[in-house]
This record gives sequence, C-alpha cells and structure tokens, in this order.
Amino acid sequence: RASCAELYFYQTKKAKDRAEEGKYEKYVLKADEKKITVTKGQNTYEKELDTAPYIYPGKGVTMIPLRGLIEEMGGTVIWDKETEKITIEAPSGRIEMYVQEKTVLSEHPNYGMVRYTLSVAPKIKDSRTFIPLRFVSEHLGYTVTWNGETRGITIEKK
Repeated sequence: RASCAELYFYQTKKAKDRAEEGKYEKYVLKADEKKITVTKGQNTYEKELDTAPYIYPGKGVTMIPLRGLIEEMGGTVIWDKETEKITIEAPSGRIEMYVQEKTVLSEHPNYGMVRYTLSVAPKIKDSRTFIPLRFVSEHLGYTVTWNGETRGITIEKK
C-alpha cells in the first residue's frame, strides 16, 4: 500500500523544458504604437492593432484597445452594446466591467467573483473601447513590466 504522499513523479529537465516551451507567451508593445511583437513557444511574429494603446493623462495607466491583445492571448470578448458591459473570458478566468465604471468583477480560482476598483475606468475613444492593460493582463495570469525610457510594455506568461 502507498498513500499519495509517498508517490513521486520524476521528469528530466530536458522533458520539462520541452513541455513548457509551447506554453511560453510574450507580448511586447509601446504606448502610441499599433505594433505588438508576439512570441508563443518558439514562434515570434508581429500583429498590428487597429488603434494604438495610450497612457491615460495624469494617472500613468496604459489603456489598450479591447479586442486586439485579449483575443491574441486566447481570450474571448463579449460586448453588450445596450449596457456597455464588457465580459472577457479566458482559460485562466473571467472579468466583467462596464464603460465609465471603476468597479470590476474578476473570477478568482479560490474565492469566486471578487470585486475590484480600478484607478481608471474603461473608456470609449474614437469609437473604440479601451481597457486598463495591467489590470486585465495580471488578472488573466500574466506578468507586466513597464520600461519608462522606451515607453515599452512586456507582458509574459511562463
């Protein structure tokens, strides 16, 4: 007889690296530029957004067009025009937010739906919906890094 605590599964570093290389994701973009450099596993390519991300004045929050990056990350965006509700569904969770409202609901694996308050609410600018990049990316399981000198943003999931 053996309990689960007594079982060990070993994997070589080479096998582990091979399994993880397909899971690696990296997105590199700059404020006020439409281009995103996407790396998934060993593949790297460029994607063009229809509208450039921008820095919200006075708050230092990067706002990104709703669909481009989220769909590239494998998420689905549901837009309710009547209520201006945005629902983002991804393998790692779900986020619900409304245009011009700072209150957001984000699905947490242990606690269910958790309410958060954003420093900048989602906005409509030039007929496009913009959302706070860091909040959404981090709540979908990514790490976000800002480079102030280049105004560059790196989003990674390992």
